[in-house]
Amino acid sequence: MLHELLQFDDAVRTVLDWAKSRDDTLVLVTADHETGGFGFSYSGSRLPEPRQLGGDAFVDQPFLPDFNFAPPAVLDKIYAQQKSFFEIFREFDALDLAERTPEKLKAIVNGAMSFKITTANAVAILQRKTNPHYQPGHRFLGQETVPLVSDFSSFYVYNDNPRMNLLGRKLADQQNTVWATSTHTSTPVLLITHGPPAVTRRFTGLLHATEIGQRIIHLVRGY
Repeated sequence: MLHELLQFDDAVRTVLDWAKSRDDTLVLVTADHETGGFGFSYSGSRLPEPRQLGGDAFVDQPFLPDFNFAPPAVLDKIYAQQKSFFEIFREFDALDLAERTPEKLKAIVNGAMSFKITTANAVAILQRKTNPHYQPGHRFLGQETVPLVSDFSSFYVYNDNPRMNLLGRKLADQQNTVWATSTHTSTPVLLITHGPPAVTRRFTGLLHATEIGQRIIHLVRGY
């Protein structure tokens, strides 16, 4: 994700370099939604050892963070992951039913990354329950049983996909990552504009996604 953000930044910079000398071009940068409420978080696990730093503030005492903020090497381990969670479960689901065991899921996960799960973790990920939000024929709520999510189950709505969320939770402590939801959030996303001020001011304020499209149409049609 971080590498894709850097690539996106390069793409936007290229467009802005092309558009900066023009007075007939509007550049809009936005997103359709935020996903997952994702964040890197500090934790109380595996607290770092104190170490001596330079400077007057540390003459009489070592540097000792109150929490574990995770070393940058964690990012390298995440980047080195060989399969996405989606690919992991696609491989698992392609197995014969008798082979879809916790041990097999553990083997697929642990073979794809340096972060590891236990057999007990795999058992918990594969547990199921009656779908409390079952809606016959619904494309996301149409399964009678779903993965067992014990808390905030209203926010885990994509049939079997919450297995990926459960896997993410089991790995969260090792990765220092947190997720607020299993799906999109309703948090407003940024809308960044570049162009003639008379045009860009049409895109200020809090806008519904459809309003952005309507205002673009109005500009193209000249009103």
